[in-house]
Amino acid sequence: MGRLQIMMLEIGALLIISFVIRLIFSALEVQESAFTQWFPILAALLIVYTVRFRIRKKISSMKEDKLRKKE
Repeated sequence: MGRLQIMMLEIGALLIISFVIRLIFSALEVQESAFTQWFPILAALLIVYTVRFRIRKKISSMKEDKLRKKE
């Protein structure tokens, strides 16, 4: 999978997660404030980049294991 495709998936995930969090806020009838405007975006960024970090860490450890097996 190319970098552009991964970036598109990340952007899509950010949009979906922030939209879902905003829907939850509106369902709970939370008042509009700076917190309710920025929290969904920040939460989505945190979730997506945490997953990205874990995937990259897993891939790099798999590559290291393959190199060790070859030696």
